[in-house]
Amino acid sequence: MTMRFEKTALVLEGGGFRGIYSSGVLDYFMEKSLEFPYIIGVSMGAINGANYISEQPGRSFAIAETFMPDKRYMGMGNLLKEGNFFSRSFAYNELPRRYNIFDMKTYYSSDIAFYLTATDCESGEARYFEKMEGDVAELIAASTSLPFMSQMVEIDGRPYMDGGIADSVPVRRALSDGNEKAVLVLTREKGYRKEPYGHERMVRSYYRKHPAFADGILNRHLFYNETMDLIDALEDEGKIYVLRPENPIETKVIDRNPEGVQKSYKTGYDQAKAEWAALMAYLEK
Repeated sequence: MTMRFEKTALVLEGGGFRGIYSSGVLDYFMEKSLEFPYIIGVSMGAINGANYISEQPGRSFAIAETFMPDKRYMGMGNLLKEGNFFSRSFAYNELPRRYNIFDMKTYYSSDIAFYLTATDCESGEARYFEKMEGDVAELIAASTSLPFMSQMVEIDGRPYMDGGIADSVPVRRALSDGNEKAVLVLTREKGYRKEPYGHERMVRSYYRKHPAFADGILNRHLFYNETMDLIDALEDEGKIYVLRPENPIETKVIDRNPEGVQKSYKTGYDQAKAEWAALMAYLEK
């Protein structure tokens, strides 16, 4: 029987292939029939959230494990050919429609409020797309398009890229939307803080037509670290529940090591299982 706790948000950080840790967590949640009425995800977190809503456990992991070595999926050839390291035509269209089919019907018929976070390259601010605002592949592409490795994604005449630039962990948005509790799945260990990106001249030159987006890249560490401080405070007060790896995830943002992916997935699954009783105590109080 499905367990559902009202006015409770699930907040999913990105992090590229580090997000396979989160997919392990969510697969355990699905195994236990835990459902959230509100989910907000960023980048890989948006992918994991979509697979959670479409009720497809194992999908994120299977795609990573199967297609990491596939040049159609990712590689410098794609970057040179179409301007995207992760091929937009294959990864976001052909793959979910032909090879590992995404359950569109379950996704769109779900009553879960789902928001996919992207960065508006004109304003430099986050935009939180509700799942019905566009095609899921297009919204995920906008949320996951990494700077310097992807083309911007145009939606309604505005360019978007990686949501992590403007809001890596949208806990503020989740709480301001009326949720009284929030479960966060992070991909960095407790205490992690970002360093300045640096390379200012290069960043400003590359994104000279989008100065607000360049500012976002250069200042990302400031808002990210403020968010981590807020999360630590809310966690200490018992207002939110945070699942995150105890040690740094070995998997990188971009990776081709299937053993690392398997380990990251197992780490997330095992941690969710170990913390299940504590999580239930938080949700039921």
